[in-house]
Amino acid sequence: MENTGFTIAHYEHMDQDVRFTSGTARMRCEEATVNRLKDMLHQAPLKGFLRPHTGENGFAFTLQEAIIVACKPAQE
Repeated sequence: MENTGFTIAHYEHMDQDVRFTSGTARMRCEEATVNRLKDMLHQAPLKGFLRPHTGENGFAFTLQEAIIVACKPAQE
């Protein structure tokens, strides 16, 4: 954004854990799709980017989210 002339006023970066089972159920994925998605999460590049893990809430992955507030340069 800065390379195109915007000024960054504020930004936040956060990790959001997404539960795999409830997410695929919400999307009404068929079993074959669920299995393929799970396989994909355990392979590069998704494994490194989404960091799949099993915790107390079951199998999940982590989305990286950002909020960016930028100011548009004044027109001359």
